[in-house]
Amino acid sequence: PFMGSGTTAVVAERHGRRWVGVERHPPYADAARMRILSSREAG
Repeated sequence: PFMGSGTTAVVAERHGRRWVGVERHPPYADAARMRILSSREAG
């Protein structure tokens, strides 16, 4: 149930899928957020 580094979210978005992520550890949440935003900017 935890998001980790956000890889699943990035892949889901690349395939046009919706996703829900929950991360309780702030450093992992920050890393996942940055990874997802970077992926969105890259297109």
